[in-house]
Amino acid sequence: MFKKILVSLFAFSFASVLTINAADDPSRFRIYYPASTSATVSDCATCTVTGEGYSLHYVFGFGLGLGMTNSKTSITGGSTDYAIDAGSMIDVSYSFGSDFTFTLGYGVGSSPKIDGLSGFETTGGSSSNSLIGLGYNFGGIEVLLGMRSVNASIEYQQTFTSSGMTFTQTGKTDNSWLTTDIGVGFTF
Repeated sequence: MFKKILVSLFAFSFASVLTINAADDPSRFRIYYPASTSATVSDCATCTVTGEGYSLHYVFGFGLGLGMTNSKTSITGGSTDYAIDAGSMIDVSYSFGSDFTFTLGYGVGSSPKIDGLSGFETTGGSSSNSLIGLGYNFGGIEVLLGMRSVNASIEYQQTFTSSGMTFTQTGKTDNSWLTTDIGVGFTF
């Protein structure tokens, strides 16, 4: 019992010191959107990869940020069009600076999936993302630019029929893509 009280007191003291020292820095609400996506698809020279998604972050005055990211990429131009959805990821970030900011972030998720492939069922997996970002505050409105790396490891079960017989195959696929994100932040 004494140990729990001591740990709680230490955590409260540490958070209080950070908050007091950062009282001059504004808190921020940030929204990122992928402007471009870069990825390669093995065995498909004509495939086109496009990304979509968003990222929402709240950054405390002392620089710690908490938020969520959702990223999805669509692959077209091959024999079958499909999409890889990394799912929702919980993010933690830290921002350096006040008017000009530099941000590092990392997030994890547990619900990636592949859509658009017949007989393909997602059975598990994990996802993650890393962010390196820059921002400039124009008096309450912050302009943001970031590079995000998204990874989705998906476990699957695929069912197919050949010569009247049904077969089931299990496996794992690792997918990754890079996005260039643009965004806006609101300081208060």
